[in-house]
Amino acid sequence: MGSGPIFRAILRGASCVLLAFIAGCASNYLDPSLDDAAPASTARLILKSRSGIVSFRAFGESAACAKSQPIAGAIALQAGEDDEADIGVAAGGDFSFAAQQIVADGKIGCQALATFRPAAGQRYLATFTGNGAACSLGVMRILSAVPPRVVAEPTFRARRASNASGASCEAE
Repeated sequence: MGSGPIFRAILRGASCVLLAFIAGCASNYLDPSLDDAAPASTARLILKSRSGIVSFRAFGESAACAKSQPIAGAIALQAGEDDEADIGVAAGGDFSFAAQQIVADGKIGCQALATFRPAAGQRYLATFTGNGAACSLGVMRILSAVPPRVVAEPTFRARRASNASGASCEAE
């Protein structure tokens, strides 16, 4: 027991409810490519987990990783499945985001924070890897889908968590 598809569906559903509760009244991330009033220059970011169930969120203030905004399509991405979220991000400025791993009993495991500067019209792949205690985020620029070709994104920066009031990551 505990490894069948029904159990996984129940665990995923419970994780979604827990994450919605944790997010509380925080506003969701708004995909700029879906907003007619948003700047025309956007990029695409595919979010994917390589380790368990993960919740992604963006930050309204990139420099300090403040004003957390859950990414609706990426509240409980599960590794080992073709589970991913494809979102639009504003190009030309820093985009900061985080991933938190959900471990046994719906508890929050490790968290990884990152920032990169998307270029207009480009596609990126962000991957989360973690074991509950230590985790990381990586961003690759997708050069082509067929054949698959990616390169490390040169503007990518891993960020460290901060305990400062109103900020989620240390200043750069």
